[in-house]
Amino acid sequence: MIQQGDTLIFKAKNAVFKDVYKTRAVSIDDDFIFLEVPFVNGQPVLPSEGTMFYIFNQRTREEHISELVEKQISPEMYLKIKKPFYRKGNKTKFISVASGKGGVGKTSFSINLAVALSQKGYNTFLLDADMGMANVDILMNLRSRYTIKDIIDNDISILEAVIEGPGGVNVIPGGSGFKDLANIDIWKFNKLINSFSELEKFADFVIIDTGAGIANNVINFLLASNEVLVITTPEPHSITDAYALIKTIDEADPEIMIKLIINKVESPEEANFISSKIINVARQNLKIKILKYGFIMEDLAVSRAIKKRRPFMITEIDCDASKCVENISNLIINKPYTEPPAKKSFSERLMEVFNR
Repeated sequence: MIQQGDTLIFKAKNAVFKDVYKTRAVSIDDDFIFLEVPFVNGQPVLPSEGTMFYIFNQRTREEHISELVEKQISPEMYLKIKKPFYRKGNKTKFISVASGKGGVGKTSFSINLAVALSQKGYNTFLLDADMGMANVDILMNLRSRYTIKDIIDNDISILEAVIEGPGGVNVIPGGSGFKDLANIDIWKFNKLINSFSELEKFADFVIIDTGAGIANNVINFLLASNEVLVITTPEPHSITDAYALIKTIDEADPEIMIKLIINKVESPEEANFISSKIINVARQNLKIKILKYGFIMEDLAVSRAIKKRRPFMITEIDCDASKCVENISNLIINKPYTEPPAKKSFSERLMEVFNR
């Protein structure tokens, strides 16, 4: 972690200032770090605002990535950068949220789960991997500069695409970047894989809001993740589609454990009944294990928050739905998860499943 007085070496992603520069952290507040302006041949190094900085801390020997948000010449001269991403835990946990059909509250749950984890002090990223209906940025009232498509097609790093959302969640907009993931050329695919590898240096949790259904791209993200949360509602067609998704995962890898969440329930008893029904059918016909992982009460606060384009974990923290998501976030933090085979990273596992 960067401290006041640290000597830093940085390289700016800038067409004019292409060299490596030395600076010092002059002061630090809750959100920003103020740097001395380096000089070259008597001229100040003043990249444009929005420039990405690749930073090396000589004291800690750590590498960081940040963004220049302000430069000032007078009355004081400084460069103001965002505090870099720091990881609280020892490893990154990738959690995919999936559903058998649309309209069950998957994206709303993903957003509010990310907020709950972020509010506990964990560096949480929310990746919008919904191929055709990417709308996380819309539901969080964010304006995206870049999306996954820019990362794949252009010279944009995954951290450049990050937008800070409500509750301190780091949002990575999806756009149409995942639509033809199986068909992109090998160079672009490797670039995306390397981007996920970059995330593993900074994130405690990466919540992946996958597309609804059983498309190959969706299943591959589920197979590569540390945890898979399947969300459904008590409606019969939603239960049927959730079971079809679980069956598809079972055919691909029966060793995965599914965490089942029932949304929009009228009571805990209803949630328990629906969960037991799905688990009993799966036990008779499939090899895969399913764990009851919680429920979310039917709550008007959810629709109010969606209309406001704000997470209900922020706007109505004491509502029933917020308490339910809080319980699920505590399970994720406190329950150990199975280490992936051979301790492979998410990016390595994703490369394997897409190359099968």
